[in-house]
Amino acid sequence: MIGFVRGGTEEELSQDKVREWKRLSKLAPTVLIRSNGSGQTKDVSCALQVALGHADDADAAKQAYEDKAAEIREKYADVLAENTFVALDAYEDEVSVFSPISWIGDVLADAGATPLPLVADETTENAAFLSTEELRQVDDATVVLYSETVDGELDLGAVDLQKAPTYAELTAVKAGHAYGVPYFFADRYATGLETLQALEEILQDLQG
Repeated sequence: MIGFVRGGTEEELSQDKVREWKRLSKLAPTVLIRSNGSGQTKDVSCALQVALGHADDADAAKQAYEDKAAEIREKYADVLAENTFVALDAYEDEVSVFSPISWIGDVLADAGATPLPLVADETTENAAFLSTEELRQVDDATVVLYSETVDGELDLGAVDLQKAPTYAELTAVKAGHAYGVPYFFADRYATGLETLQALEEILQDLQG
């Protein structure tokens, strides 16, 4: 059996997860791969592909992703430097402000986007959590990103986010710089590439 453990440090996970590994290992040979933050699930997925004998496909997907990220960093360096990005999701009255180790945050970091100071130095949690009343704390962001489906529809979290009166008051939203991103929760390099391509379209719009 092959799986992964998301989040935490080795020390935090050791007792519980070693017990789990021992229990599963009695059933079949077991490998659990750890990721620190959801953004690293791309590497976990890559490792799983390798373990299953698909190393060439894994390497090709990772290379395509890294090439695109490097292209974006170079081609859009000016617009990336001029803007601060925040990625948001919500569940009812709680807003997730995603950090650089989250799914979307990791992709943004690879592309050279400047994160909001609120979460810029966060290395243990996927997000900071705010009430909708506290959403003004992200008003320094010049670009707001939220999750949408591949068909361009709002994901459930984006629906809840946009119901908040404080969301419409954000400077970036009022300026028309709020954008939906498909594959917001990219867990593989292939879907991460789709996220980068969506980001490139946003950067082109910001360039004017």
